Amino acid sequence: MKKQISTQGNTAVIVLAAITAFALLGLFSFMAINANKALARDAQRISDMNVIRAALSLYSQKNNGYPVSPSPLPLGIGENKVLCSPSRDHISAGGSPRDGIFKDNAPCNAEQVFLQSIPQNPRPASNEYIYSSTPDGTDYNILFILETNYGALEHGAHCAKSAGITKC
Repeated sequence: MKKQISTQGNTAVIVLAAITAFALLGLFSFMAINANKALARDAQRISDMNVIRAALSLYSQKNNGYPVSPSPLPLGIGENKVLCSPSRDHISAGGSPRDGIFKDNAPCNAEQVFLQSIPQNPRPASNEYIYSSTPDGTDYNILFILETNYGALEHGAHCAKSAGITKC
């Protein structure tokens, strides 16, 4: 009598192993893509800081200091989208000559718009770029958060100032 070997059990094991292998491959691919997206967002944040710092430097040269902010301002959203020197009309209406961050171009000196559209944090939206200044406008600080280690910068809170970018 010839004994027949069952292949049903072997087939189930092979199918289960293949499904597990594909699931693991998908998981690793997903993790790699998310890590690359976070790194790309951090590259955008560093680029944004360099653009904002350059615009603030130009503002400082024209206005003998940086925009004065009595309280921290979230940049690129709401009322804080344009960096410019204030117009004479804005100043004569009670605005300060050290104002510089506005909702739109209306209060701006048209010849001194340094950044038409201040960048905002790519994501998450709850971690905005936060601008603050010294009371006399001699320096500023922009708080931003990196998701990953980016070059020499570790993940976490960083401060962009006129002198450069450092860990806060």
